[in-house]
This record gives sequence, structure tokens and C-alpha cells, in this order.
Amino acid sequence: MKRILISIFALLLITIPVFAGHAFYNGKVTKISENFLTVDGNVYWIASNCRVVFHDQIKGAFFEKPATLRDVKVGNWVTVAVEGKTIQRIMIERYRK
Repeated sequence: MKRILISIFALLLITIPVFAGHAFYNGKVTKISENFLTVDGNVYWIASNCRVVFHDQIKGAFFEKPATLRDVKVGNWVTVAVEGKTIQRIMIERYRK
């Protein structure tokens, strides 16, 4: 019985990071290239299927509008959803200056 419990525990320790999901980071874009984005000194790879949106705030409510990678500029405030060091989603925060 003890061996089974240890085996199950070890399996959980191995598989949990796989299902951990996204981590979110925000900051200012300091550099951008075709495949990489630097946010406050941290360099991230841009996934080929990366989704980009504008985040707007109107009367306290937040809304998303479609955007493209061309809309991301140095100096923009962004929130990025990353898996490891790969960006899956970029939210350009237009309400922050």
C-alpha cells in the first residue's frame, strides 16, 4: 500500500507542472522584434498563434478589441500570458499611460 501511495505522489509531482497553465506578467514594452518581445527587461518568444488584443477601460468596465502584432509598440503597457518563456497572448493596455 505504501508503494502505491508513493507512486501516485511521484506521478502527481511529475504531471502537475504540465497542467499549471499560463503565468501573467505586465509592464512596458522595451524592445520588439519579429519573434521576440522584451517587457521590462524580460525577453519572451512570441508564439506563432499568439493572440493580440487592445484592453480599454470605459466607465470602470474593461473591454477587449482585436489587435495585431503591428499594434504593439515600444513604450506600450502590456500584460502577457506566457507558458514558460513563450507568449500566448498580448493585451495592450490602452487605458494606462
